[in-house]
Amino acid sequence: MEIRGDNSASLQIADHPTSHDRSKHYETNLFALREWIKDGKMYVEKVPSAENLADLLTKAVTPQIYNYLKEKMSLKS
Repeated sequence: MEIRGDNSASLQIADHPTSHDRSKHYETNLFALREWIKDGKMYVEKVPSAENLADLLTKAVTPQIYNYLKEKMSLKS
């Protein structure tokens, strides 16, 4: 399974088991995720914001970005 995101901090927290003061409440939830990453069942990957397909569904984007991301997702109007 692949997790792609444009938030470097969230990817680092998921991938590296070091504890962060501001992320203590995530520790329990991330235990399984970190195990899956360690076992090779899942990996995380940084994706540039301009290539983040989720933005099409979660953000207000310009018509140009909308059309570009829609095409990358193989969606039709």
